Amino acid sequence: VLDLRALINEIKGLTDRDIKITPKNLTISDKASIILPLHQKLDELREINAGKDKIGTTKRGIGPAYEDKAGRRGLRLGDLQDEQRFTRKLRDVMEYHNFSLEKYYHVEPLNVDKVLTESLEMGRELLPMMDDVTSLLHAYRKAGTNIMFEGAQGSLLDIDHGTYPFVTSSNTTAGGTATGSGFGPLYLDYVLGITKAYTTRVGSGPFPTELFDATGEYLAKRGHEFGATTGRPRRCGWFDAVALRTAVNINSISGLCLTKLDVLDGLETISISVSYTHLTLPTTPYV
Repeated sequence: VLDLRALINEIKGLTDRDIKITPKNLTISDKASIILPLHQKLDELREINAGKDKIGTTKRGIGPAYEDKAGRRGLRLGDLQDEQRFTRKLRDVMEYHNFSLEKYYHVEPLNVDKVLTESLEMGRELLPMMDDVTSLLHAYRKAGTNIMFEGAQGSLLDIDHGTYPFVTSSNTTAGGTATGSGFGPLYLDYVLGITKAYTTRVGSGPFPTELFDATGEYLAKRGHEFGATTGRPRRCGWFDAVALRTAVNINSISGLCLTKLDVLDGLETISISVSYTHLTLPTTPYV
């Protein structure tokens, strides 16, 4: 899913540092689902209403955008090529969600015309970079080009295999690479797993090795542990080998990269979790 405004701001940030962004070095898939302002508003209101039971989302509208994608009412970047079609689809989806904003959350609905004007304007800026990314990837593959895919979130945030419901709305495991890109799994040569020498988490959800003492504060301060998107302090704890074994299995990891070992340098002793004394789901742990 793609936040048009956030991408344009990132491009501007690079341009301000004399890094030129062109269709030659940035290509955006025509299939990318668009995050709309109403998705962000819904995300924020849901978290507020959930109170202590909140998931701890970034409030960037990701979950609601994926709901529209799965509900087959979402808008994709390719829709912006046809302004009439985009206008019709946007009005339909905003009517659908504005009803919830007004009748359920009792807040002002979003202005459809304002969102439409801004979306079309941003589309005109980004459409030159749009292409059939799947076809491009296979062209590179056939030419023998090295291709690297990056997963931006941890394996246990996966919608199917993570610590549900405290997860994101997509598949963050290695299998999601093939699903999202159209680059078949047999074309992947190597899966590199990256993990810290201790465990961190942003937002709510289970965390068996979490530290609530001075050591936890030390790890957070020494490791500069703040959320990349929200800037929120990350929860910190000891290395969790049980979670890592799970990640190795569900990603078919070929090799591991262990980072931030130096953060542990100031500690006299360190601990590692190798098993859980109580396990609810799944009943048979990964081994």
